[in-house]
Amino acid sequence: MRIKFNKFERVAGIFVLAAIIGSLTATMGIAVQKGWFASKVEYKTYLDSAEGIHSGTLVQIAGLRAGSVQSVDLISANEVLIKFQVFEKFKHRIREDSMVQVTRPFVIGEKVFEVTVGSESSKMLEPGTVITAKEGFDLMDVFSGRKLGPFLGTIEALVSNLQILVEAFADEKRMKSVIALFDEMTPLVNNMNTMSKRIVTISDAVMEKKKLIKVVDNVVVLTSEMNKILPQINEDSPNLGRQISSLVSNLSDLTQEFKKLTPAINVIAPELPRVSKRAVEGLDELVITLKAIQKSFLLRGNVDDVKEEEKKMREPAKE
Repeated sequence: MRIKFNKFERVAGIFVLAAIIGSLTATMGIAVQKGWFASKVEYKTYLDSAEGIHSGTLVQIAGLRAGSVQSVDLISANEVLIKFQVFEKFKHRIREDSMVQVTRPFVIGEKVFEVTVGSESSKMLEPGTVITAKEGFDLMDVFSGRKLGPFLGTIEALVSNLQILVEAFADEKRMKSVIALFDEMTPLVNNMNTMSKRIVTISDAVMEKKKLIKVVDNVVVLTSEMNKILPQINEDSPNLGRQISSLVSNLSDLTQEFKKLTPAINVIAPELPRVSKRAVEGLDELVITLKAIQKSFLLRGNVDDVKEEEKKMREPAKE
């Protein structure tokens, strides 16, 4: 049986058919726009944390939509493997110096994968290659519970330590000790200031008229002269050693002889002052006697002759 549609049913059918065709056309347009049918290549990267990254996360190159994240796999406690796909038309822009950075375009928006454009001089990366990830700064990550919790714990420990410090300085005796320490530092600083001024004065005196340069020049001259003398000293050193050895041996013999004389000297030592005094008195008596004999008329002429001879003998010696 043939079904007949009235005028209103036909108009409604046309509208429904048009809506279906429009929906299919829009869906196809969106699919084409998002690259569902475009050819893609896959790359990999490793991150410390996959916070805010999931399958379908947008991949951008120079701000353009270039692909999406395909999978997120946990490798270890601090290593996450991210596999993402990029449209084939961007493949030649990804090179060895390209890097991946996780960024957030807006403060409260979702994170995206930003792949930097490689330089023309670098070699193009093959599909499936690992791209180095660069750590980025994200304000929302800083205020997240995972990072903010340890930071607040550190602040709490710091405040606790400051409280202990404040309680310690609240003691009157300790505060007086600290004040006394600062009072003692003032003379120390003054002394250091005085010492620095004196050092400057000494350095100016040393550098005045190039005295230091002259000293250095003299040291250089002395060093050169010593370098000339050292070879001769090295040649004479064997003889010098033998002479020193002979000298030491003679000193040893002399010491032994003095050791033999020491007992005799110790025995006569108490009598030496008296004997010396008697000897001087005897010499005085002898001189008096000789002077008396010289006054005798028998010896006076001979004495004068002897004086003349002695005078003549001394004159050539003086010449």
